[in-house]
This record gives sequence, C-alpha cells and structure tokens, in this order.
Amino acid sequence: MGKSIKAGVAHPIRVNSKADQFGIEAGFKLAYFNETTKEMTRVDDSFVELTEAVDDVSTHTSDDVVQGAKEVKINTVDGFTDYSTCKIAGNYYRINKVDVDNKILTLSKGLKGAVAKDSDVVLSGRTGTYSLDVTFPDVGPYTIHITNFEVGMDNQAIAIDVTAAGIDDVKDLLDVVKVEVDSIKEQVDTLDEEELNGISEKVTSLASELSAVHSIMKDSGDVYFEVTGDETAIITVDAELTGDTSGAEGVVQYSEYDSEDDVTRVTVQAVSGTFEVDETVNNGTDSTTGKITVIKNNVVNSVIEFVKEIQENLKEGGVTNLSNIGLNLTHMLNGDEKLEDDSDNPTAGKGLVNIFDGIQTNNSELKTAISDAKDSVETKVDDVNTAVTDARASIESKIGALVDEDNSDSLVSKVNAVKDVVDSNKGLLENETYGLAKLLDSLTNIGDLFKDGGDIEVRFDNIDQAISDVSSSISDVATAITDQTAHIDDKFATVMTELDAMKNVANYAVIA
Repeated sequence: MGKSIKAGVAHPIRVNSKADQFGIEAGFKLAYFNETTKEMTRVDDSFVELTEAVDDVSTHTSDDVVQGAKEVKINTVDGFTDYSTCKIAGNYYRINKVDVDNKILTLSKGLKGAVAKDSDVVLSGRTGTYSLDVTFPDVGPYTIHITNFEVGMDNQAIAIDVTAAGIDDVKDLLDVVKVEVDSIKEQVDTLDEEELNGISEKVTSLASELSAVHSIMKDSGDVYFEVTGDETAIITVDAELTGDTSGAEGVVQYSEYDSEDDVTRVTVQAVSGTFEVDETVNNGTDSTTGKITVIKNNVVNSVIEFVKEIQENLKEGGVTNLSNIGLNLTHMLNGDEKLEDDSDNPTAGKGLVNIFDGIQTNNSELKTAISDAKDSVETKVDDVNTAVTDARASIESKIGALVDEDNSDSLVSKVNAVKDVVDSNKGLLENETYGLAKLLDSLTNIGDLFKDGGDIEVRFDNIDQAISDVSSSISDVATAITDQTAHIDDKFATVMTELDAMKNVANYAVIA
C-alpha cells in the first residue's frame, strides 16, 4: 500500500507504464468503489504525465534504420544519457544505453516504423508515469479501478484505506494560517481605518483558510469516553449526544458495552465544546444514569472552538479582534498559560508545537519501517523482472541451439544427418550402374538361364519383389523424415512467434 490517504485531502494516484508508453494521458479513466456504501464514483479529471526538466538537446539520424531495430546511429550523442527518453521521428523511446564512441543509441524497444536518414532525434522529459489528484470524501476501505483501452490496459485495480485527517494535517494548515495572520497584523499595526478597507480581500481569503482548517479538525477530532453501566439503549450510533453539565455536543460513531469492566465505550465525532468527567449525557430525549469516567482527545476540540471564534471575529471585521487573533493563535501554538486577554489558555502546557514534535518523534520508526518495506518490495519486484528476463533469454538461446544448422550437436543437424544418410543410400541403390535396378536386371538374366528350374525361377521372382519392397520402404522413410523435419520447423516458428509477442506486451503498475 502507498502513503497514508486522508479523507478530504487531495492525494495523487499514479500509473507507471514501466517507461514504455508516453503521451497517453487522455486515455486513462479512474473510478473508485466505496466498499462500505457499495457506491462507485467516476472521476472526470484527466491524468497528467510526470515530466522532468531536460536540456534542449537534438540531433539527426546518420543512417536509414529499419522497423524493429533497437540500435540507432545519430550525428552526435552529446546530452543523451542512459535511461533517458528521446523522440525519434514522432515516437517516444526509452534509451537503455548510449555508445559514445560509435554514436549509437540502444533503445529498450524496437522502432515502431522505419526511420530515414536525417530524421529528428530529440531529448525528452517524459517519464511514462501518469498522475491524478483524487479527494476521497469519507473514511473507509476503497478499491480504485483504472483503465486505458486505447493502449490495451484493462482495469488495473488497487485497494486503499482512507483514514480521518490527523493532527499533522491540521498543523500544516495552521502554519499557513499563522503566516497569513502575522502578515495581516503587521499591516494592521501601521494602517489607519481608511487603509484597512484595502485588505478586505485578504480577510475573506483568510476566513476561507480557517473554514478548511475547521472542517479537517472536525473530521480528526474524535473524542473517546467511557460511561459506567450499560447505556447502549440511550447512546446509539448516529445519536446526537449532549453533556448534561458541559453542554458539549457530538455525534456517536461507536457504542459498545463491556460487561467485564461494566462500562459503555463511546466514540463521538463533530464535537463542539468539552465533555466533562462525572457528567451524564443525553440523546435529546433521555439522559444516562451512568456518568463519564474517562475522556480522551478533548484538547483538539477546544482548538475547534477557538477556530470558530476566529471565524466569527473575522466576519465582524473588528481591528482589535483581528490583532488579538494572531496573538492568541501564537499562545495556543506555544501552549502558554494565558491568552492575550489574560483568560485561561485551553491548550496550556499542551501546545500544538509540542504535540506535533511528539507525534513526529513517535512516527519516525514507523516511517523508517515503511521506507524499508517499500525498498524491499521494489527490490523483490526488480529480482522477479530480472529472473523473467533471464528465463526468456535462456529459452530463446536453447531454441536457437536446436535449430542451429552450423552446430553439429543441434537437433536439426542430427535430423539432417539422418536424412543425408538415407538420401545418400537411396542414391546408391538407384544408381544406373550398380544400383538395385541393375542388380535386378542381372538376377533376371541369371534366372533366364535356369528357366527349366521352376523353384529357382520362383525364388528369383521373390528376390525381385523383395528388392522392389526395399526400394519403396527407403523412399517412404525419406519422405517421413522430410515431413517430420518440416513439422519441427513449424513448431519452432510458432514458439519464436509467441516469444516475440511476449516481448511486446505492455505492463502497468498502479501506485497510491
């Protein structure tokens, strides 16, 4: 599986053609299937081919080149490197090797058509890898389906798991917001009321940024608590809970009674306010008898309330509020004891910066493990590709050895040798001077000398028939060997055709 994919955050989905197919963005189609809701969603946006920056390098072919050839002679190889991409007479090719001394490019695949002398050869930044940013709206398991029927790519699929946006995503957006707020504060400190009207555009933009932060923080702000006793009849999934003392609100995502510990374990999302220990909760109709004993992840929800306050203050447009926002945001990020108005800071001693540092430290081993796993998988894939290539080369070599007429130990040489012996003996037996026909004439003449000897004449007739049978058998053997040789040649031709087809099959890999 690829990187962690977060709900509501654009994530790149990529297709790697193994540096084989270039310039085919328009043909890709992507759809994703939500395994929970069983709904299929098609994405209408187009893939974009990843490219690298390359120098302006071009030359021309120095000779005519036939279709299917992999070696192309050019006027100069300056600027071309191993494993780079070039465009020859309108088609893109991967360069496996550059022969500097002989000015030859060796391509990974044969030319798609014949190329005439003086045709253009241009260095290209195309990679044959295609990317599309996709935003998944909900958490849960998905299956991504990608096709490109124009190049024979039929429904490549990959399973992914979309999780809620985490505190790292919140920090990234808050960092952007802080820069904007600090910038506005510097301008506010030096501007009069008339000049402040000129920054309305920035205030609107900042309000939009804060709205995005608020949305992600709601998604990531799951609060977990335990209530004594079995309260699953009141605390049901999708119920809207309210704290009877705190007034905090949230939607139930999980509720299950643990008979061993005699507690109901609850997870709520989209929380506003802060639930309190020792308070009961209600579903709008009934309140629980049991009280909250354990609460986790309540700090992030205090930040959510603060973000809401920022949004409201920005809408009011007050200069004082706008100035205090930047200062209070700094206090929140640092975990100071007090806010700018000397009120208690809800994140005192638990500043986001410290939390982020702790998360980053705890995640370092996981990131290392993921990186090691990725390297291991890539290494094994390379090993498999190498083994397949070596096996195919070995098969081609063995088949070539079987049909090598210059090698006296090859199968075709041995078959030809048998045929040659038969053909040679056939020639001797059919020789006009001393062959079987001449021998038959001689024996017939001898038989004429003993016409009166009935038994002898019968024997010569038998000899005549035997010679005829031998001659016919030899001819049949020669014909059978010739037919078998042709059959073997047909089989070798079929095997070679199949191997050539295997070389031209395009492979793709989907990366999330």
